[in-house]
Amino acid sequence: MTKRKLFVERDLQLTEAVMTTAIAIVAINLTIVSSTVISLGRGVLEFHFSSIHYFAIGVLEIALLMLLFFLALRRTSKVVGPVKAIARELAKLEHGDLSSEIKLRKGDKFLKEAEVINLAAKALRDRVQRMDALCASIEAEHDEVKVRQLTSTLRAELAGIKTSS
Repeated sequence: MTKRKLFVERDLQLTEAVMTTAIAIVAINLTIVSSTVISLGRGVLEFHFSSIHYFAIGVLEIALLMLLFFLALRRTSKVVGPVKAIARELAKLEHGDLSSEIKLRKGDKFLKEAEVINLAAKALRDRVQRMDALCASIEAEHDEVKVRQLTSTLRAELAGIKTSS
């Protein structure tokens, strides 16, 4: 099992983490402001906090925000990492490397999609191997009737591959 990297696509992940943290800051502060406004509406606004209380609240808020920032980075790595892995392996397929296989970790997003792509690549790899074996048989065959039969089988394999929309 490979070690999960926290940063897979640094800029995207930092943007997501900062946005998540900013939303949390706004939510916390809106909660404080709205409870203060509600208290003012009732004519009750008595805060009996010492400076240690304010300090503790500040430390708690900073710790919460740091936790949210870290969790946002982790969450994005479970999406961004698999997308990059899928793109990398599809690029290999594009260049004719049918041996490539998408390997994702348990808990990553897009596991089912990667499995479907891997199955499609395997089916394509198997078909190419069968056609390669047929070509070798045709090249080695001297009997004209047998060559026609093998060519017909090869054409049937090729007909099974849709090349236009």
